[in-house]
Amino acid sequence: MKGVGVLDKAKISSNTRRRISILTDIWGTLLDEYKETINSREDLITLLEKRYSLEGISPIKGKATPPDIYEKELVSLYVVGKYGMHLDEEFPELFEDLFSFEVKLDKALEYLVEGRIQEARKFLEENFEEVTMNLLSKVFRVAVVKELFGMTGEEEAAKAFKAAVEAFPELEPSIRKYLRFYIAIRVADAISRGEIRDRLTKEAYKQALAVRLGWDKTVIPDDAYVGHIALEVFRVPKKVVAHILRT
Repeated sequence: MKGVGVLDKAKISSNTRRRISILTDIWGTLLDEYKETINSREDLITLLEKRYSLEGISPIKGKATPPDIYEKELVSLYVVGKYGMHLDEEFPELFEDLFSFEVKLDKALEYLVEGRIQEARKFLEENFEEVTMNLLSKVFRVAVVKELFGMTGEEEAAKAFKAAVEAFPELEPSIRKYLRFYIAIRVADAISRGEIRDRLTKEAYKQALAVRLGWDKTVIPDDAYVGHIALEVFRVPKKVVAHILRT
């Protein structure tokens, strides 16, 4: 089975490398057991949840743990399979069967990143029952996971956020809230990689990221939110979090 390809391994934390390794192993199980013990998305979600629990890792999330968090986490499995291992080329039927939802999310993201605003709105309206922030957050999640896993840069997410506001101006307040999650993930990841080692650097990183993304200070998350993600998702030691963040 193919290994996972990333753009820059040096920019991936040890925690994220372990997450990718686990997802790669899950793909091995999926390919071995597809149409035998794994026949549906529900089977796949169960497999993912059991393996995460066994390995002691958390889904990528903020403070809340929504009931569909492991369904959302299928995006991580999809990203590793498609962009890391290119299995969609070898097993198109499997992707169509088990990842048709994620394929549509990915297509919507493509429209947004390319600035095809009207096409993005039309595609989402035609392929999903209702365009809500919950749906848009899943579209954004594809970009966020690709970036976190070292398969793309921040430009993709940045373009998607701006285009989404143009396509769905009525959802701008909710998109701004999602930006806080995105920046918190980025800061927590930078802490886990040792790129941020003190409070001064942390504050500068937050401010610079908001500027690069083209948003004002209202999208910058507080330290408590960043700290929760650093502890729960990236497993940063408590003493490191306490040293860098005012939680």
